Amino acid sequence: MEPKTWGVSVIVALLMNILGLGAGLEPPRYEMSLEGQWKLSAGDNYEWKSPEFNDESWKNAQVPAAWESQGLTDYNGYGWYRYTFVVPKEWEKTARGFILDAGQIDDEDITFVNGHDVGSSSGWDVSRSYGVPKSLIKFGEKNVIAIRVYDRTGGGGIHKGPVKLRSGVVGRFDVEGY
Repeated sequence: MEPKTWGVSVIVALLMNILGLGAGLEPPRYEMSLEGQWKLSAGDNYEWKSPEFNDESWKNAQVPAAWESQGLTDYNGYGWYRYTFVVPKEWEKTARGFILDAGQIDDEDITFVNGHDVGSSSGWDVSRSYGVPKSLIKFGEKNVIAIRVYDRTGGGGIHKGPVKLRSGVVGRFDVEGY
């Protein structure tokens, strides 16, 4: 590389870092596994999406795993999952938004975060990823994911991971975390 070209490259790299375009100034990437014990109930009631709903009487269910292995043997129809978690307060400063990877759900779902619809999909072998605006997250406090599942036939539920929350913004040109 010629000395003049080298000098221009250094200046461009310095300017990119100063303007926040360099890799050294990217916001930290956060990730939280949501796999483990969730609450599960057969039936269908939209009140179950509310973060204030008391799910203490619901079955404990391992996620990911078909709901047939969680006590809903040979069940086809509607069921709801709920999961309570806390996003660390320190994430609030740099996270611009979040992506909820809800795994593979058999067959259809509508997914809620703190009572707000963040997405829906169909297909037993489709991995779900939904954008969650930063404004929906309560940092350092209780947050609730509620997933309404409809199973037509065969196995049902959140049967395959990964199931996690990660920092990132789903937009036209901006997806971080890949």
